[in-house]
Amino acid sequence: MTFAGQLTHRYVGGELRFLATEYADGAHNLIEFRLPSGAADGRTIGVSQKTNSWAGPSVWPTFSGSPLAGHHHGISWDEAKGGLWGSFGIDYAGSGEQVGITRAITFRTLNSNGTVSNHVGPWGFQGVSQRCVMGKVLAVPGWAQTAHGIGPYLYGFGGYTSLIAQGGTGSLGLFAASGPDVTGLSASSGYPYGSGQGADFNVPSSAFSIVADHRGGTGYSDWYDGESQYRDRGIRSANVVNYCDLIDQSQALPGAPPVGDPTRARSYRWQSPAPDGKGRFVYGDSYFATPCIVSGPSKSGLVCIMSAAEGKAYYNASALNSTSAGAEIHAFSLADIGSAKAGQIPNWSVQPVAIKRITDEMTGIGMVFPSRQRELGGAVGATFDETTKKLWVAFTGFDNGGYGCALVCYDVNC
Repeated sequence: MTFAGQLTHRYVGGELRFLATEYADGAHNLIEFRLPSGAADGRTIGVSQKTNSWAGPSVWPTFSGSPLAGHHHGISWDEAKGGLWGSFGIDYAGSGEQVGITRAITFRTLNSNGTVSNHVGPWGFQGVSQRCVMGKVLAVPGWAQTAHGIGPYLYGFGGYTSLIAQGGTGSLGLFAASGPDVTGLSASSGYPYGSGQGADFNVPSSAFSIVADHRGGTGYSDWYDGESQYRDRGIRSANVVNYCDLIDQSQALPGAPPVGDPTRARSYRWQSPAPDGKGRFVYGDSYFATPCIVSGPSKSGLVCIMSAAEGKAYYNASALNSTSAGAEIHAFSLADIGSAKAGQIPNWSVQPVAIKRITDEMTGIGMVFPSRQRELGGAVGATFDETTKKLWVAFTGFDNGGYGCALVCYDVNC
């Protein structure tokens, strides 16, 4: 595979199959593949393992008549519904409606002959930017619906791409909406843009609950102004020096990382570690399309793989940069998400209950984390196989000038 991204899985005839995207012929095509026979560490997944493919224009929605190729996508196989959820986000939106676009969620049936049918959507959520729901759609297990009052679906899960200050609001930390199966709703109200693909509307705010939210953390005000009572950013490892939030950018040198202590600038915000001793998200940090629900007899939770800036994080040459980058596994409690839905805790306080930094182990097997445009080298997709209790993570940034990809597997003790 070349420049692959996103990841989900299904079983076909008892065989484990993975679904991902492959960049080819100017479009993100959907592909299906199996593991090599007798797969072990270091094995190459080649063309012979590809079992099917679907052309990008038939899979992804259109905007203003143009396929959304080259943008952010998220995919999730829904075994109960027998189809594929998709979500999308415009990477660098233009002005007007593109910046404020909300609709991101689609559903379709994948046919064995490489065609798509029953393609419906896109749906959005009233008052929620596309940036917040461009990651994934997750079916909540029945036991979790009963125990925690969430679901039957979670939509999200945050992520920053570009133009936050111009209206493209993202969530610097986990964002999740708990709501119904949107394919069963009718358009009683909404804001269609004419994609011509079945239902196309925003789900009214009365029909869903925002159960995790860090949109308030995109502003300049932070805990140093005593605002931790009603806003926060997502927690992460503390090894980042944040120049992105400086109002005074005079320390930044063209083409080079900033110098000096950012806390000595005229105005500084969101520095790590925070007063609680933990780090916080900076611009460009994201879970992308990695969230998945881990469910087992002894443990459960929402697991996300964070692509993170490390070292100095700064804005230069019209792009987000950092002197280094890395990845972290974040685990969230489904009970916390349920408590937020019930109004027992604020949704901005839903934070990881456990973090594992995996930067060193990834670089040890050949990962090259780029310092610029981090979404091109990091965790781009993940899926949990409840049958085998394995967490599979897709990374880009291996060899081939950073465009190679790798599938990494973790055994999960749950």
